[in-house]
Amino acid sequence: MEDVMMTGLTSITNAEQASLLPSLQKTANEMRRLEAYVDMIDEYRTKATEKVSGCIAPILGALAIIPGTAAVSSLQRLDADATFVELIPGFAGIIITGIVCLVIWGILATRNKKQREEYSAKLPALEKEATAYLLNTQINIIPKDYRSSFALDYMAKCLVNGKADTWRECVELWEQQLHRWTVEINTAEAAEHSAEAAKAAKAAAFFSAWRK
Repeated sequence: MEDVMMTGLTSITNAEQASLLPSLQKTANEMRRLEAYVDMIDEYRTKATEKVSGCIAPILGALAIIPGTAAVSSLQRLDADATFVELIPGFAGIIITGIVCLVIWGILATRNKKQREEYSAKLPALEKEATAYLLNTQINIIPKDYRSSFALDYMAKCLVNGKADTWRECVELWEQQLHRWTVEINTAEAAEHSAEAAKAAKAAAFFSAWRK
């Protein structure tokens, strides 16, 4: 595999600008699609394990306070000699409120379970689709440090702007820009790079797992 990668890299390194640019652009688009696959896989994994939030119970409890308090208040206003029949509306209000909260919780829990089952069933097919996609790309000829759509887009821009003519020059310019972003950590460009780097790291992890 390493020999294949080096052969491919040599072909890129020795390519003229006219052929290097479309090659970089194609690989950048492939990386962009892979990154989209990885984002979807992460979303599916989250949805497949996400349970009804614990904050729902306090919310339902808060909703129950208004009718529940009204019911208790109506009981307190009654005379001590109130008959059982006169007490029924107040107790009924409390009971109905509790039942409504339980029904809402049950509906939410059922929908959540259905969602987890749905995404659990879809996840293997999506992972298989992403793996099959990798077989038809040239991502493997790009060195690990530059496997991101952000890096490849930057290199392609350098070719278009006439700042670079070869793969080596593209890499040098990218490394210089990467260093500037590292130093200027408070700039908007640096923040954008941090977000893209995180996305690229997830895609790289998926790619590495696929190669094993």
